[in-house]
Amino acid sequence: GVLEHPRFRLTAITARGRGPAAAEGRLPLGAAGIVAATLNLARRSWLALLFERVLFQSPQAKARFAMDRIATRRVALSRDNAADAIYASGSIPLLMAGVRDPAGAPRGCYRDGGIVDYHIDQPLTEDGVVLMPHFATRVTPGWFDKWARRHPRFTGRLVLVGPGPGLLARLPHGRVPDRQDFRRYAGNDDARIRDWRQAVGEGERFAEAFARTLDHQSLAAEVRPLAMTHQSIY
Repeated sequence: GVLEHPRFRLTAITARGRGPAAAEGRLPLGAAGIVAATLNLARRSWLALLFERVLFQSPQAKARFAMDRIATRRVALSRDNAADAIYASGSIPLLMAGVRDPAGAPRGCYRDGGIVDYHIDQPLTEDGVVLMPHFATRVTPGWFDKWARRHPRFTGRLVLVGPGPGLLARLPHGRVPDRQDFRRYAGNDDARIRDWRQAVGEGERFAEAFARTLDHQSLAAEVRPLAMTHQSIY
């Protein structure tokens, strides 16, 4: 299993809510989101008033996280908490219930770690590279940074593989499918499935092209520095 795998190590990133951010009701949780977005616009570290980063890590996990001003807690991933940790790591506020009191962790409500680490703008390694297959070409540090336009800090060892203009032009409506398609295609499941399958086919071509690049050892020629166009306030 994932806990005993000889090669791969799992780190499930979660956010433990504080105060109103620990609630399940739509009104207090929605209000907490507005407050969090406002705090984040001023300074990313102020998210610590509402969220704590909690990493559930399998034995020998080596993923490195920056010592920033958002409190970070590490919890040993075990058979008793693995399912809760993985579920919590994708528990989107207002759409899914949070996870209460995972075994071995401080009591509280745990949610999607993307609230704090959306695209995981972290050092992660100091002696290799981080491969990030992605649906975009921009790294957004935290979920609320979609509006803050905050710049990533740790891209020196990051190889981001994402869709460029050529691929997007071949996708239906020129974009990557997302969960909003259930609303856009409401009442027309055949069209939604057709367009999704077309996107999957283009994604497979994209993956094959990347594999050929690796086979020919020409990755360095294809790498482009991530654009650094927005200043950060941390």
